[in-house]
Amino acid sequence: MNIICQYNKELECFLRSVVEYTLCKYGQELNLNNLQQIELIDISEFELQKDGTTYENGTKIIVTSRLYDMLPCFSIEQLENNSNFKMIVNTLYHEMGHITDWAKYPKLYKEADTMENKRVGLPALFWIEYLAEKRSCSKAEINNLEFCNQFVQRQWHAYYSSFDDLKESNFSYLNKVIPYFLARTIDLNIRKKYQGKIKNVLLDDYIRELRAEVENLEKILPFDEPDKLSGLYDIMDKYYKKFRHTYLPNKKWLF
Repeated sequence: MNIICQYNKELECFLRSVVEYTLCKYGQELNLNNLQQIELIDISEFELQKDGTTYENGTKIIVTSRLYDMLPCFSIEQLENNSNFKMIVNTLYHEMGHITDWAKYPKLYKEADTMENKRVGLPALFWIEYLAEKRSCSKAEINNLEFCNQFVQRQWHAYYSSFDDLKESNFSYLNKVIPYFLARTIDLNIRKKYQGKIKNVLLDDYIRELRAEVENLEKILPFDEPDKLSGLYDIMDKYYKKFRHTYLPNKKWLF
């Protein structure tokens, strides 16, 4: 496995230590046979804020410098209780989970990666993010409450769909975030707490239907047939129309 940071050799050395640390904690649960490279790239090279991503058919992980830039030092011994360091490890574990799942569910990942058919691509993307985040949350040593608070406090008047921005009026972005909310509110007490804080009734209904379908899908795991996600797509399609009807400015359709 090639571990690199082309712009900072000190960070490259630290990244190697982080990878080793993460593998020591979680490596026995992962299948990383296809992983060829992990690279740390300066966050300034990305238009959108992100901490990590997996691509090239599940052979490469990229992590960004966003969290690394916040660290007070590059000594793991001194950072084990640092919240940003814990998030760094969690992000790496999350992406390694994608590598594992990419080998296990190649058809689902192909659909999510290419988006050639949105009827299967969109629910596939939703589903694989949910699975990866649920795995991360099961091991997480981080506090997800801030994320949940931010999610339920937003209006989510999502009336259009685009993969180019991160606005709460974007239905695609909403569906990128919801899998994380579902995975981080598995615990029934936490779920009741945050579900009850959602002021957008339409969003509340949408999440409840998605959660019910996700629970049905979990009962038939493992599977790598994209058509099994058709129920998930039907819910997405139904609520996209409802969100547009409710929140489209001036009710002028954008078709």
